[in-house]
Amino acid sequence: MALSPLSLPVLRPASVRGHLLGRDEHWDMHDAALQGSSNYILPDILRWFSANIGVHHVHHLASRIPSYRLPEVLEDYPELQTFNRITLRESIGSIRLALWDEDKRRLVSFTEATGG
Repeated sequence: MALSPLSLPVLRPASVRGHLLGRDEHWDMHDAALQGSSNYILPDILRWFSANIGVHHVHHLASRIPSYRLPEVLEDYPELQTFNRITLRESIGSIRLALWDEDKRRLVSFTEATGG
């Protein structure tokens, strides 16, 4: 699977906040869609180039919605605008995170994982 340069910051923010899938017998698809992906607030030009990848949580709720219609969903359902919001600036801080820590249920850096 090929990832665009914008994919990494989109995939990481939700996991930084500890919302990636865990080993939970009560897993729910809708909760996982909203809590396991981010609402990445991007400048207009990056939204256009990335085909609205920042509205990833809505994509996970309803993957059949075309990318050009995702912003309309946010307008029609403003409550979806509040889930896992992260800005471009905030996402840059997550680049160093590379490993999933089962105990902490979040991504950690190599340094943090080795106790350094």
